[in-house]
Amino acid sequence: MKKELILLLIMILSIFVFSEVMKKVEKSIPTFTRKDFILAQCTFKEGDIIGAEDIKESILNLKKTNLFGFVDIEAMKVDSGINVKVQNDSISRLCDYDTIEVNLITKEMLALLPLLGFSLSDPYFIILGVSWGNLWRIGHRIEFAVTFLQVREFAIEYTIPSMFSRKYNGILRVAINKKNRNLLEISEYHKTAHIGAGYSLDPKIVPLFIFGYDRVNFRDDSFSFSYMNNDSLEYDEFLYIEAKLTTDHRNDPYYPTKGFYSETSYRENLNWWGTPITNGIFAGEYKLFAPALCGVMAIRNKVILSSGNLAYYNKVEPENLENRAIPDSDIVAFNRYSGNLEWRYAMPFKYIVEYPIFGTISINFVTTIFTDWTITDSLMSDFAIFDFQSYKWGFGCGFLTYSEIFNAIGIEIGYSPSKGTTDILKNLKYNLLLLSWNF
Repeated sequence: MKKELILLLIMILSIFVFSEVMKKVEKSIPTFTRKDFILAQCTFKEGDIIGAEDIKESILNLKKTNLFGFVDIEAMKVDSGINVKVQNDSISRLCDYDTIEVNLITKEMLALLPLLGFSLSDPYFIILGVSWGNLWRIGHRIEFAVTFLQVREFAIEYTIPSMFSRKYNGILRVAINKKNRNLLEISEYHKTAHIGAGYSLDPKIVPLFIFGYDRVNFRDDSFSFSYMNNDSLEYDEFLYIEAKLTTDHRNDPYYPTKGFYSETSYRENLNWWGTPITNGIFAGEYKLFAPALCGVMAIRNKVILSSGNLAYYNKVEPENLENRAIPDSDIVAFNRYSGNLEWRYAMPFKYIVEYPIFGTISINFVTTIFTDWTITDSLMSDFAIFDFQSYKWGFGCGFLTYSEIFNAIGIEIGYSPSKGTTDILKNLKYNLLLLSWNF
């Protein structure tokens, strides 16, 4: 009797723990991208036991390829004599003896696109070019770009991005450029080339190791900024080694509502001439997203630290929109920490459109409320301790629109009480976002 009860208990438990079995995986709507490459982004294959999380993760993996403007997965029960569509959230690893069939729906964006970029803060520039984002039909990317105005550059870049089904990644870049650094009142001329590769054991943790060459000279070739005593030298040449680690645990690459994203890098510049100006720079950027008050709370911490025998031109100018309330000229430094806390509310409507040229994309609308702060240190020393008297902060709000095919377009207005003036208009900073997003 005891053995019979145990056998009966095992049979009952097996009914409840037996999961959905994947009978068949199909891909509807013909695409240029190779079918086997698309199917490889899914966390499951035919015959696997799956749940709702597998469906969500597979959709996210397909979005991260940056090839598709629309991604969906439909599930059909096929073991009851009639095909019945089921909700993805109801698919469970703990359900009865069910067999389902999965259909992937992927609508591509055009892989061959013109490149267009702007910067309306110092330095001003316009980028024109062309990008092919699906080389070999497996998501390799090649770009040709020309930059005008205060930054002049011609660059060629070939990228192999890391994806769920591709553990390796790589980059090859060659560029010639001139950059007017008006905040430092100098002009830099660079001839650069680098090659990099990485291998990821986890698709959400991507390392990249870069080896490169950089030749730098300046508007005034009578002396070099690389030396404290202004030795006569027309240019500096560096070999550099850089290690970069990217982690991406966001639930959506376009508009994350939860998760964590980070980029951490260290670059060591080794002077080609053997002169004592070897230096390094550490850069870290860490972003956290979480649901809050019918919207999303986003926080970013960005830190830049310099070491070695620093030169005047090693000062790091702020990125566009790094601090939306403080003038950029106030936060140029060798070492800097910037923080952003932002609440985002996505409007309850969006437009999904299919263009004959660009493919399927969606237009989304977001309002933001933010506070930004920055601490700097301008001493020529190794990894200097921040001067908290340099602390500057502000707050503001904005309205943005974004899509899979472009970053945010909109305006954000910041106000800084830390400027030391009671004139409200002088404390305002206007940030026009054109194909960019602060984080």
